[in-house]
Parts: sequence; structure tokens; C-alpha cells
Amino acid sequence: MLIALSLFCGGWVKGVFGMGLPTVSLGLLSLTMPPVEAATLIVVPTLATNACQFATGPQPVSVAARFVVLLI
Repeated sequence: MLIALSLFCGGWVKGVFGMGLPTVSLGLLSLTMPPVEAATLIVVPTLATNACQFATGPQPVSVAARFVVLLI
């Protein structure tokens, strides 16, 4: 329940301010577990929210073309 609540709070902060999922979630999760475990739990939600923002942003194909070297 704590994991879901911390990810929800982090997602809410990211939705409102555009950043903050790893910071908020890691801070809340590290209150009850070691930071290494907390960091492993937030990798997938962080990637998912970044992919969502990329896909719904303006001109994702041109952005991907600009950063193709970094993506490889």
C-alpha cells in the first residue's frame, strides 16, 4: 500500500509540476526501506511516465530524430 501511495503522490507531483516522480517517490519509500530497494521500485514507473510525456508531446517523431544518436 505504501508503494502504491508513494508512486501516486510522485505521479501527482509530476502531473502538476512536470517533474518530481523519482524525487518524491524515492523520498517516501526510503522512509520504510533501504534507498537501493526504493530506487529499484521506481525505475519502471519513471520510464513509463517519461514515455507518456514523450508520446503526447508536440512532434515526437522530430524530437526522436533530433536525439537519435543519444537513443542508440
